[in-house]
Amino acid sequence: MDVKALAVAGRRAVLWTDAVRALHACGGTKKATAALLAAEREAPEEVRSRPVPWSES
Repeated sequence: MDVKALAVAGRRAVLWTDAVRALHACGGTKKATAALLAAEREAPEEVRSRPVPWSES
């Protein structure tokens, strides 16, 4: 998916954080870290201020 196609930075950050969760769940720690940093570059306020829903899995 072309992340830059999303016009709003907050939506790009949400896409990246979804990718972070998926990558982390699959054991891709390095890729998850890179995706988290990308999300923070797109919209730091989204990454730093939004609560993270934690699951009990």
